[in-house]
This record gives sequence, C-alpha cells and structure tokens, in this order.
Amino acid sequence: MMLLDFNENPFDLPEEMKREIMEAAMALPLNRYRSPLRDQFVAELARYSSVDPEMIMFGNGADEIISIVISACCGPNGRVIIPDPSFSGYPSLARMANTPVELVRSLTDFAFDVDQLQERVARGPAPNEAGRGATLVFLCRPNNPTGHLYPLADVERLCEVREDALVVVDEAYYEFAGSTSHQLVDRYPNLLIMRTMSKAFSLAGVRLGYAFGQQPLVRRIDRTRPPFNTGVVSYAIGIEALKRKDHFLTLVDTIKTWREELMAELAHIEGIRPFPSHTNFILIEVGPQARQLQEDLLAKGVRIRHYGEFASLENYLRISIGTPEQNQAVLQGLRKALK
Repeated sequence: MMLLDFNENPFDLPEEMKREIMEAAMALPLNRYRSPLRDQFVAELARYSSVDPEMIMFGNGADEIISIVISACCGPNGRVIIPDPSFSGYPSLARMANTPVELVRSLTDFAFDVDQLQERVARGPAPNEAGRGATLVFLCRPNNPTGHLYPLADVERLCEVREDALVVVDEAYYEFAGSTSHQLVDRYPNLLIMRTMSKAFSLAGVRLGYAFGQQPLVRRIDRTRPPFNTGVVSYAIGIEALKRKDHFLTLVDTIKTWREELMAELAHIEGIRPFPSHTNFILIEVGPQARQLQEDLLAKGVRIRHYGEFASLENYLRISIGTPEQNQAVLQGLRKALK
C-alpha cells in the first residue's frame, strides 16, 4: 500500500543513524524518569529555532501541544476560532476539551477572511486571572490542507486585536515553505509558534512537537503539560536528527522538486485543478466524483485523502508527495479513473 494521505516524509531515517540511535539507547538508563538528554534536546531545539531555551516547550507530537494550549488557555468558558478549511485536529481537540469552536469560512481559493477573523476575536469575553476562558486563534502557515502561504501581515493583524487573545501559528510545514512568523515573537506576547519534527525530519512515528514564544506565555502554558510526557529515547532520536539537519533539509529540497513535477503533470489532466503548495502535499479540485476517485485509487493500493466530512472540501482530494514512482502511480490512477 502506498500511503500518501498523512503528509508523511517519504524518506525513512538513514540506516547508519538508526544504528547509532540503537547503540545510544543501549546506554540509556530507562528506569529513570529524569534524564540529562531532556536539557540537551531543548538546547538543540533552541539552537535550530534561534530562540532562548527558556522560550521553548515540547510535547508528544504537535497534537499534544494543541491540547495543552487549549486546556491552559480556554476550557469550557473560552473559545477557539479557526479559518475554514484548516487542520482538522484543531476543532476536534477543542471539542474534546469541551471548548466552543467558531469556524470562519475562507474567501475565494481559500484566502483567509482576516476581517471576519478580527471581528470574531474582538467580540470575545476576557479571560480570568489565571488566563483561562481566553479566545484562541489557530493559524496553520502554510495551511493544511490547502497548501497556501498567507501573508505575515495577517498574523500581525490578529495579534494586534487584543493582547488577551492568543494567536497560535502552526508551522508544521515551515521547512518546506521557507517562511516563518519567528520575527514577530519579540513584538507580540500573545503569539505562540508551533512546529513538529514529523514532517521535514521524518519522525512522524517518534512524536516530537514543540512550540516557542515569549517566556511568560510559554511558562504559563507549560505548567499544564503532563510531567514526563516525552521519553528519553525520543530525546535521543530528536538530538541525532537535529545534529543532521543539513541532511534532512537537503531531502526537503528533493521533495519540493518532486512536488513541482507532480503539480505540472496534474495541471495537464482534464478535470483536475491543482492548487499551488508550499508544503509536502498538493490539494486538487476534482468535482463531485472526489470520493469515487479516492476509492478507485485505494483499490489500486494508493491512499490519498478525501475531506468528505467538511462541506467546503467535499470536491477536493489531498495528495502527499511520495517518491517519483509513487507519484506516477497516483497520476496513472487518476488518468484512468477520469477517462
């Protein structure tokens, strides 16, 4: 089965790196909660992100960080505002925390309706003294599943609406986009930037997410993080991956090349409209037969994503960038199904 539905990196870790990790794991004291590798991992993350270590928090994947932020800042008396469409994890995790969700429908070709987002943020209640009951805005940049990279000015406009509303910029695909909101952190105490090692660093199965912002905000949120939520082996893997960042960033460039090649071929298939992407996936509009096309490819051993549960995306499919052979299998399947 070709798995092109979860935006995973098609490259596994090098065998040499895996051997070194296994050897290092043999020397780790696995019977202890605390490990000096934790601080070393934070130091490597801080170096890679060009921030002070005190500005960083991390979690068992970015999904856990989303849950922690919602729990720390919102709860049942707060609310989460999300552009529609965007990452499906935001509303589902908010609802699990019993936090109200407000979706703001995007404009033509999925451009965010920043005016409407600002209006929704402005009208919310103030949080309590502990910071709970707040308004929280999730912005995925570049956006999943549309792949577009909205202007930094949009982030600034939302940060400036009110200081007690938290703006979380999800940069899961930062390495593919080459653009970040990092430069805004020093100016806005209500801005948190979230990233993951699942995509560019090929560590989806290890579950390492992190976030950074001004120290008071990070400390307040991090207090609600479960203790020892990540393990010593994960630290070791993360450290080794960050030491080899140049290797992984070279692979990112390769994936971007494959993305543009796939984009060019998709654009020549009648009945398909691909959207420009700054990520490791491509969104395509195919019309009412979207579900059937997904099932046709599944029957051929190729998994791609259909968003039938979202009205705004029922006519769309999302294709994760795979190897050239996998991408060709997608193209052949689509051509045959659309004849």
